[in-house]
Amino acid sequence: MPKSTSSRVARLLFVAAFGLPALGKLYVTAPVDGTTWTAGQNQTISWKDDGSDPALTKFGKASVGIYTRVQNIVSSVDVATTESIVFTPDPTVGANGDYYFIRFQSLSLKDANNSAFPAEAFSATFTMTGMTGSFNASEHPELGSMATAATSAAAGTQSAGAMAATTGFRV
Repeated sequence: MPKSTSSRVARLLFVAAFGLPALGKLYVTAPVDGTTWTAGQNQTISWKDDGSDPALTKFGKASVGIYTRVQNIVSSVDVATTESIVFTPDPTVGANGDYYFIRFQSLSLKDANNSAFPAEAFSATFTMTGMTGSFNASEHPELGSMATAATSAAAGTQSAGAMAATTGFRV
């Protein structure tokens, strides 16, 4: 199913607001765009080195998390020697929707454009179902309006998904 126009606009606004980080040449192979994960069931995050510089050996150990709400998946994994993580998403960390993504944050490599920040890599956005949590509008005002959209969707209109700003939240 194609993503809504408002969902794409939200993603573009996210990139415009936060810029594109150095990706560390880590290529996420799962989840990919169109993936749907069900909370409470084992899921796999996987990645590969894309063969360009910097190599994953330079990216080194990384924290990995699902973003939109706080759920730490792993605080330190050596992405050069490990290619996947199996974990169970916590259904209480948010609501059903297509605005979740995985972030890898290097614990040693710095962003090539700004050494004050760590190198990062991101998955495509994906959908989470079976979620029982909700989004607090004061924590994530951009998602607070989505609760209204989701309620409208339940009433028969289409919900507009959006990518969440992750300022400081690690899952």
